[in-house]
Amino acid sequence: MREDKAKEMDLDEVLVEDDIREEENAIKDIRDFSALEKSNKTLSALNYCNHFLKSYCKKEGIRYHRLEDIEFGGIDKSGNPFWDKMIASFLHYLGSTAKRNFDDSNDGLSYQTATQYASAVKQFVVNQFRLEDRISVFRDEQWRVLRKQLLSMYKENCRKNGKALVNGHEGSSDDDRVAIGTACIWVGDQRSAQFLAFDVTKYYAAGRCREISLLEVKHLTLKQMDENGRTFHVLPVKVDRDKQGGSQILPLFRPHWDHMQQDVYFAFAYNLLVNSSVDMGIVGGEPPNIHDIRGEENLWQARIVCSCLFKDDWDGHWSPAIREVLFASVLIFYPDLIELLGQHPSSKYQNLKSHPFVCVLLHALEAADVPVRRFHDWCADVRKGFLQRNCIALPINMLARNGYDGLNEIQVDARSFLTQMNALTRAYIPMSNHVVSIGEDLRRVIDRHDKLERMLVQFMESDTNNKHEDDECERLAYSDIVLVGQPKTPARLFISFFKDSYHVLYYNQLKTKQWKCLSQQERGKVSTCFRRQKRCVRHMLCFLCSFPSAPPKIGQAYTDWLS
Repeated sequence: MREDKAKEMDLDEVLVEDDIREEENAIKDIRDFSALEKSNKTLSALNYCNHFLKSYCKKEGIRYHRLEDIEFGGIDKSGNPFWDKMIASFLHYLGSTAKRNFDDSNDGLSYQTATQYASAVKQFVVNQFRLEDRISVFRDEQWRVLRKQLLSMYKENCRKNGKALVNGHEGSSDDDRVAIGTACIWVGDQRSAQFLAFDVTKYYAAGRCREISLLEVKHLTLKQMDENGRTFHVLPVKVDRDKQGGSQILPLFRPHWDHMQQDVYFAFAYNLLVNSSVDMGIVGGEPPNIHDIRGEENLWQARIVCSCLFKDDWDGHWSPAIREVLFASVLIFYPDLIELLGQHPSSKYQNLKSHPFVCVLLHALEAADVPVRRFHDWCADVRKGFLQRNCIALPINMLARNGYDGLNEIQVDARSFLTQMNALTRAYIPMSNHVVSIGEDLRRVIDRHDKLERMLVQFMESDTNNKHEDDECERLAYSDIVLVGQPKTPARLFISFFKDSYHVLYYNQLKTKQWKCLSQQERGKVSTCFRRQKRCVRHMLCFLCSFPSAPPKIGQAYTDWLS
């Protein structure tokens, strides 16, 4: 009895302590509290910094303090000078002396680890003194210099040791992803179906698992694409990028893998049918087309089966277009799925109805009163249409495997010449544009030449048919321009007239006393008047096709004649 009472008292004390701890945690500053108090990276960084401070304080002749206990003014109360020298020495320690697990027999820290520890220490100190002014060494320009020097140290060490600075992450292979997909289908439960959808989507969307798991139905739309002379629809998805921030609208195109386990549409159709068509969010790629099913009646029955598969969607989360896209992907890969289930090592799915995906599909066929043979015909129609439309993009072994258009006997893939054809097309397009430009210029020159010829013919006809007056004949006979230059067109006459006559007028005017007595402003007015007269005569020559009369040779008379 006493032991039971003691246990009850101990339990009461524990409950009281838990309540007190919960109340304390409820009023903590979010910057000082997390699920693990501090991340493992921060704890490791503080351990390395404190280990460094032991030797640093001894060398500087100051008392040792842990980093958590150092005040804003530093150990020696000098403030910024202390932090500047200490942090620079700490980064040098990380790049040269620090060993893994503080064991001298181990290798030094990698560049990624050193930079992470340096950033963790910086963030800890900045948060520790967040109410104070920023310590100078942690300002962006100075911190950037220290990081560059740390990188230079590691580059030099890598040159000496012949090692890589950063070891890249090796991506998964096709065989790995196919094996994962096969295992998920063989397991045949809801969690494996969800994992298959996440794994395939993560690969297609180049996203993190957390980003993919947050996708919802509202993030999915249908977008029209025009490519290779045909129009189809793809499913773009809105992905929120956690690392870079913001969101991205990402259209997912089917790369036409010949493995069912890597097809993004089939993965999500599989997930939706095994789990639910309401709760799960999906993304997609370039889909097949359900309209490839031959016959209006067959297409109508296929849509009924598609509606039966989504019978749980009472609220209409999934649009009819998206339902048909997903159902078409099921039709394409249903034969491959049956073949894969038959390869199970323990013959677990010898009865196909024991698999949840096939069970739901067969129940939908029964509900729509559709025979299985007709369903197989639908699969063949949709698959054939998909192969026909995507013949250029599909792998040659997939075409040969399906025996499309006698490709089982193919020896050379003629589609390899597509690259050369595209190169010729790219070279032809600028050349064709250049030829068109030359043709336009030539057409304008020909039109201009024809216009001048028509003007000349019109002038000659009017000059021949009309009888000139005596003064007009005298004007044509005594024109120095006509007699000397004998121009053939009004344009050439215009050039010759103003080149010679206005040149004479200008020098005659310069010799007169009246011109020399004029002010600069009055001379400008006279010059403006000359330019206007020149413009008027130009219009007369070009549009009236008339020749000037013989000009007098005396300067004043010449001016009067011109004006």
